[in-house]
Amino acid sequence: MVDKEKLIKGLSYLAYSFPFIFGGPMLMHYALQLSSTLYIALAGLLMLTAMYLGAKGIMTILGSIFGKRK
Repeated sequence: MVDKEKLIKGLSYLAYSFPFIFGGPMLMHYALQLSSTLYIALAGLLMLTAMYLGAKGIMTILGSIFGKRK
């Protein structure tokens, strides 16, 4: 069986990562046009946050599916 609480938690991590997935590259494109170091660093941080939340969400979902059986 699937642990539904962990599955919902993993899906919420993925949902939280979507604004960062689109916002980071958009800010990076804007920052490269302005050649602003602060915006480039902020865009990099946003993209790293997107990768972290996405990976954590996928790992949580996989843990809910293939984790310990009750």
